[in-house]
Amino acid sequence: MSETIKKLVKRILIAFAVIFIFAGWVHTPIPQGQTEPPRFLPGHIRKFREYRKLIDIVGFDEARCVIGIIEASNYPDLVKAIITVESNWDPFALSEREARGLMQIRMIAAKELKEDIKPSDLYDPIINVKMGIRIFEEHMDHFLGFKETVHWALNSYNRGRHGTFALNLDPPRTRYSNKVLALTENL
Repeated sequence: MSETIKKLVKRILIAFAVIFIFAGWVHTPIPQGQTEPPRFLPGHIRKFREYRKLIDIVGFDEARCVIGIIEASNYPDLVKAIITVESNWDPFALSEREARGLMQIRMIAAKELKEDIKPSDLYDPIINVKMGIRIFEEHMDHFLGFKETVHWALNSYNRGRHGTFALNLDPPRTRYSNKVLALTENL
C-alpha cells in the first residue's frame, strides 16, 4: 500500500472514531454526581461546532461533562447563549470586573453558593457551569410572573437584581438580553 492510501485510511478511521464518540457509542466514564452519562445521539453531532473551542481547551472528557450539565439544565439554549456572550466558550476568560470562567461568575456571587470557594475554582468549567446555571435558574424563578421573565432574568444575571431594577425599564430590554436571545434563535 502506498503512503497516500495509508494516510487516507488513517484519516477515515479517525473520522469514524470521532463520530462514534459524539454519537455516544463508545463508553465514557460517568461524571461524579450523575447516575447515568448523558446520551449523545447522532442528532447531537451538529453541536460539535458549538463546543469545539471548549473541547480544544479542556479536552473531550471534561467538555463532555460540561455539555451534559448544560443539556440537563432547564434552559440549555439560554445557557449556551449566555456562555457565548459572556466568554465565547473560553473557560479561562477574566473580565475587567473580575468575573471568571465560561459563565463569568464573580467571587461575591460564588461565595453566596459555596463559602470555601477559591478564585481559581471558577476556572474549572464544571464548577463554573454548575454555579452559573444555578444562579441563572434562581433569577428565572425569582422573576417568574413578571412580564417578559427572560429579559428580567438575563439582565439580573448580567447586572445583579439591584442593577436590573435600577434600569427603570419595563421590560428591561437591553443590548445584553437582546444579544443572548438573538443567539438562542440560532441554536
